[in-house]
Amino acid sequence: MTNPLLLSVSLTLLILFHGSLASNHHQSQQQQLNKCQIDRLNALEPTNRVEYEAGEGLTATIIPGCPETFQSPQHGQHGGTFQDHHQQIRRFRAGDILVVPAGVANWTYNDGDTPVIAVNFYDVSNDANQLDNNPRKFYLAGNPREEFQEQQGQQQQWWRLASRGKGQQEQQKRSCNNILCGFDQQILAEAFNVDESLIDKIQNDDRRGGIIKVKGDLQMIKTPRSGRHSSQEESEYESESSKREPQMNGIEETICSVKLRENVGDRSRADIYTPGVGRLVTLKSQQRQPPHPERAIMAPHWNRNAHSIIYGLEGSAQVQVVDNNGNSVFDGELRKGQILTVPQNFAVVKRATGQNFQWVAIKTNENAVIASLTGETSVLRAIPQEVLENAFKISNEEASRLKYSNQYQTTLSSGRRSSQMTADA
Repeated sequence: MTNPLLLSVSLTLLILFHGSLASNHHQSQQQQLNKCQIDRLNALEPTNRVEYEAGEGLTATIIPGCPETFQSPQHGQHGGTFQDHHQQIRRFRAGDILVVPAGVANWTYNDGDTPVIAVNFYDVSNDANQLDNNPRKFYLAGNPREEFQEQQGQQQQWWRLASRGKGQQEQQKRSCNNILCGFDQQILAEAFNVDESLIDKIQNDDRRGGIIKVKGDLQMIKTPRSGRHSSQEESEYESESSKREPQMNGIEETICSVKLRENVGDRSRADIYTPGVGRLVTLKSQQRQPPHPERAIMAPHWNRNAHSIIYGLEGSAQVQVVDNNGNSVFDGELRKGQILTVPQNFAVVKRATGQNFQWVAIKTNENAVIASLTGETSVLRAIPQEVLENAFKISNEEASRLKYSNQYQTTLSSGRRSSQMTADA
């Protein structure tokens, strides 16, 4: 059996539209810098594509202070037994969205025989980021030299100019980029209470990158691999975990029990569904739209309090974005693997141009709200009919059709039957 490839597509969401940021060091230019000149948007390809040797798999997010709820007895080399303790391991599959909170450790393992394709989004403008807008991944192990090469090169150049002392000069000779490589070997040995030979092994010049191939299988307590009972068994485990006696650490019922995985590929999971047109799944700041048939339309809308980062998963769609002056800043095709940022309050409409267009939208606000132009809860539906008559210079009948012809809140079909929108694409 051939070794599958794990393809990690890192999407660096730094500057996806023409804008500007104010600088605290240039107060005189603050007003000018704060004025965003958004004249044209572009659908972009991923800025980094990293291929490693290595989809269904396992992942774990290590939250400090949380109990090690997974325990397994193992046999030692001399016949003795000891237990391995670790935090919860979660199984992921196609359609899962995994959330990794800021500043926590995370690892992922592909234990299947098919490739895993992962799309990573980094929100460098989040309040949890107290650094600059350069994406940074702090590795505990591995040698991830391929990611963010330009930014890392600038940081290393600055470090070479600023470094002092023999220990730092020795660090420059190493080809190792994880955080353990930057510490003094003797100090680490004392901190871990191990001999320096072991520290030397974990600080070696590993050439394998950030994702490595495992020989054999990882022996650890893990949730079921597949099967119709896997979700039920995992739910039962989580239910049992919540019934256990509290560990008196003060955070077990909040941070430690937070849900970090959600599958949006399940048809029964849809929050909004239109037969023959498509469905929509909402996960707070993220929305994933499962397949939309050809010429199906996502109703015109805008995001009231967030930017929307749209990434094409399957198929293609015609997307139009309009600014505050009524100018079209984007009118083109969004294809699989492309990304488009729609700024806050810019109106957007999507129409599938190929079979089964599917995309995911990441919002920059945890409680993002959209305002639709059509449908039952739309802006126009809430405006008195006579106001629409005078505002658009149309008849009473035309205003009525404008308000009530489309009953769908989010998606609709571009096919027509006797001047009315139908549910079938």
